[in-house]
Amino acid sequence: MKDNSTGKNKDFYSRGKQMFDQIQPLKPPIQEDIDLLYQANSADIEALEDARMTLSVIKEMEPTFAGIINSSLALIDKALGMSYGDAMERVAKRAGGKV
Repeated sequence: MKDNSTGKNKDFYSRGKQMFDQIQPLKPPIQEDIDLLYQANSADIEALEDARMTLSVIKEMEPTFAGIINSSLALIDKALGMSYGDAMERVAKRAGGKV
């Protein structure tokens, strides 16, 4: 499900937040690291989505650069298609959290 105001995938962000919220019994340093990883990943996703949108607009306005832009868009789509969810669930389980 997409958020109409941002176009972001609400389910993806909600699932990630639920996963991290369930890791409450961890010692503070571990929880802080997990929070930082989640924040960094969320920032990366947002930056990639913004870059994709910007490149798409540039491609429409100046088709001369379509080849270079298409290559960049393919890399962005590949990065956005990667899922870290399984790895984070394993980390959470090893740390004693519930997922």
